[in-house]
Amino acid sequence: MGLTNWMVQRAMEKQADRVAKWAAETYPVVKSQNEGLPEQEIHLKMLPGGGQRSQMSDGTRRLMDECSQTIEGVCYLALIIGGTTKGMMAFRLLQLTTCVDRALYARGFKRQSKPAKERILAALDLRMDGWEQLAGDA
Repeated sequence: MGLTNWMVQRAMEKQADRVAKWAAETYPVVKSQNEGLPEQEIHLKMLPGGGQRSQMSDGTRRLMDECSQTIEGVCYLALIIGGTTKGMMAFRLLQLTTCVDRALYARGFKRQSKPAKERILAALDLRMDGWEQLAGDA
């Protein structure tokens, strides 16, 4: 791995650790405040603005609905909303999703299913054939 690739990978791992820490701190608090709500609604409430979708376009609302099905999707969305991913190529974004997944699983979160990740990647317009190998999920 070249120096540039190593630096980019290291930066993505730091971003992934930061968002995983945020999820690990935020999720239990939001869940305890909203007992009885479905997981998807709890995930939406974790986002800035509490997941209020009334003022959003249909496309943004659909994206939030799709991404909020898993904690991983919420973390991907949080990175996008925060502008962390601005200007990244699709390949790098796929790598970042893998870094986020690893950081979340290291903190004890349950793995999302492959179909769930595929739906989220499609919603984020990152669906590519062979993404498992590209992102290192094989």
